[in-house]
Amino acid sequence: MFLVHSSQYHQPQQIAPLLLNHKISLSDAKSSDKSYSSGSLVLDKALGTQGYTVTRMVEISGHTGAGKSTLALHAVAACQVSGGTAAFLDAEHALDLSYAMKVGVDTASLIFSQPKTAEQAFSTALVLIQSGLVDIIVIDSIAALLPMNHQNKSLFHDEENALEHSRVLANGFTTIRAALKSSSCTVIFTNQLRQKPNNSGKEAFESVGGRPVLNMMATRIRLKKSYDILRNNSLIGHHCKIKVLKHKDGVEGASVTLPLIFNKGMALTHETLKYCSENGYLKQDSSGAIFVRGRYLGPSINQVVTYLDQHPKLRNSLNRRLLNISSRRF
Repeated sequence: MFLVHSSQYHQPQQIAPLLLNHKISLSDAKSSDKSYSSGSLVLDKALGTQGYTVTRMVEISGHTGAGKSTLALHAVAACQVSGGTAAFLDAEHALDLSYAMKVGVDTASLIFSQPKTAEQAFSTALVLIQSGLVDIIVIDSIAALLPMNHQNKSLFHDEENALEHSRVLANGFTTIRAALKSSSCTVIFTNQLRQKPNNSGKEAFESVGGRPVLNMMATRIRLKKSYDILRNNSLIGHHCKIKVLKHKDGVEGASVTLPLIFNKGMALTHETLKYCSENGYLKQDSSGAIFVRGRYLGPSINQVVTYLDQHPKLRNSLNRRLLNISSRRF
């Protein structure tokens, strides 16, 4: 893992020379012409662009425990599996790297930073974008991007602090968006929800950050906990309902549901096998052995799930084939 900490550098400009000494080169970063996978087949399909669009900013919002960071980590893992380079700016100072590994992130090649202020986070992201070495940047989270002079102050109950936060975000988003236009990078922000003031409508919550978030994010995804997942009467996870609130380059309004298993992440292999079966890719012989596109993967569905979990490159390859199938057949 390549660490970028305030204790290691005094100015964000110093990051780029350090990156050149890291195990990253321009030839290593494999970018897509149009998008980077979210990690989820059904979400990539729902977006209509086979993932998050290159050169865009994405917001993943939801209440605590909904799965925001997990979904962002799946995008990081998918990027790395495809040969790309990812960075994670942990403004929350809460990322569990052992959990990230379970989700599929290669922490050895992950660029990792824990910025202390909004200004430092945006400066670091800007240098990473301009370096041309990074494909996906995750910033976790917008709510934790506190201005330098507003540390330890509440954004949720003080209108003045919320307005200052919104101003700093607007400046930061504007800078990042301009830099992204000449890059092959995508920036993903996670975000919390707050209760709307004087709310009289059905939706009682909104994203932290106000209009800068609403207006400047090209893609906005909202996560919500759905029904629990039980095994032997023990809670092992929950279904996560994901709605595409905004997507400038594709489809808006679509909703999908993904199972989230505690301490493991989203159950991504199940969706791959489901669509493989529906499109004739998955076959089972008289002994119960499973074949996918003629390749033997295991003696039972459980073993196949385990195999694909352990071989994400194969799963991603299958996902790309399935995404290229026409919507009518999908």
